[in-house]
Amino acid sequence: MPLFWDVHAGLTGPLPEEMSELATLEHFYASFNSLSTPPGSTQPLAGRFCKYSTTRLYSLILRANSFTGTVNMSHCEGLGLLDVQDNRFYGHLPIGITNQGLISLRATNNMFNTSIPEALWRLPQLATLEMANNALTGTLSPFMGTVNNLVNLRLGNNSLRGTIPGNVTTNSQMLLLELYDNPLLHGTLPDVSKMVGIRTLDLRNTSLSGSIPEALGTLPYLERVDISMTQMRCCRNQSQADALAAHGIHRLLPTFLRFNNRLQLFDTVRNTAGSEVDLDRSTDLLCGSVERRPLPEAAWNVLQLPVTNNAVTNQRWTIGPMYSYYKNCTCTPAFVPDTS
Repeated sequence: MPLFWDVHAGLTGPLPEEMSELATLEHFYASFNSLSTPPGSTQPLAGRFCKYSTTRLYSLILRANSFTGTVNMSHCEGLGLLDVQDNRFYGHLPIGITNQGLISLRATNNMFNTSIPEALWRLPQLATLEMANNALTGTLSPFMGTVNNLVNLRLGNNSLRGTIPGNVTTNSQMLLLELYDNPLLHGTLPDVSKMVGIRTLDLRNTSLSGSIPEALGTLPYLERVDISMTQMRCCRNQSQADALAAHGIHRLLPTFLRFNNRLQLFDTVRNTAGSEVDLDRSTDLLCGSVERRPLPEAAWNVLQLPVTNNAVTNQRWTIGPMYSYYKNCTCTPAFVPDTS
């Protein structure tokens, strides 16, 4: 008979070695406990699972415990769901090429300090990979875009470097792509026109540059975009922006993205939002070219921009305040330093 173990409160200490004798164990849920690593050991899960069958265990959920050390579940070949979030695991990732049936790996808020192995991108069933808030290094593999079932990819707040592989944005099934707080990621955002299912795109605090793709305005399910603290522009450079403005072509941001007719002042002394400001016109406005100026760190408020294109009214963008300094336009600036 299949065995299901679900305990969410009260467990303390190491997992008993007798766990290995549960030959029919298929699901083990023990989140939000105080399970820990045995004294003198650095492998708290070693020898506890998949002793008699490498394919029986399907889900192992150990979120929010007190484990520390390394973890390797590559011998549990039948594993479909692995959740070790909110522990203190470090070293290599806990899966390998043998985990061909793996659907979900959630390991945020740990200390994994390795590169993402190529084997991970060769797992055909992988749909969710959540590795935010670790210490991952290395570059993003070109094989990322070959995982056709991948829908949730969270790699924010790591030490990844290099560029975003072009085939990553060809996945029409992806719902969420988060690469924020990886300041060594650079280059441009690849063509996003095929990401028709994307809902969240978070690229803040990276070194991405280049033009903001107009194709983002055609994605029907996109709800949130954050490109604050990047080097992305609506134009290739300031000279192009000035040339467009001189010919009456005001292109501050992509043409589908406009400022709402109510904007908010910011109090940079108190670092809080201030009062709303009514613009002179009742309709939304497009201003001229943007003048990018360095700002003190204390002024890094972000501006929420609603989209007015009827086809994508659910979108919300977050950009840095450097986009709020305009030339060749008469609208009220969205960012006003408090001089009082």
